[in-house]
Formats: sequence, C-alpha cells, structure tokens
Amino acid sequence: MILECPQCKTKVKIPDEAIEKKARCPRCKTVFVAEAPVEVDVEVMESELEEPVSCGANLGGTGD
Repeated sequence: MILECPQCKTKVKIPDEAIEKKARCPRCKTVFVAEAPVEVDVEVMESELEEPVSCGANLGGTGD
C-alpha cells in the first residue's frame, strides 16, 4: 500500500502487514502510524447531494 508522509508528503510504500504500526519516512525521517486510507462510496455521496436539504428556517413568515 502506498501512503503519504504527513510531514513532507512523500509517497511511502508500506507492506499491508505494517498497517496500524509505526512507519518512518525515508526522506524526512518522520515517524507516523501507517493508517489504512478511508474508502468513500462516491455514488452514495452524490445521491445524498441531489436530495433537498431543509434547514428548518421559516423564510416566508409574517414577521411577528
């Protein structure tokens, strides 16, 4: 798996068995926890964006 160093943004190749363990960037020597990237379902996000959103505000009031 290829991750990005949080300090210098260098791409670092991490073996799958090292996920959730400490890793060291070969360029800047920063030690960080190799976390698996979060997978996002783009189709679900797009369908949620198409639905109208109500904020609960009454914009057509009489001004009482």
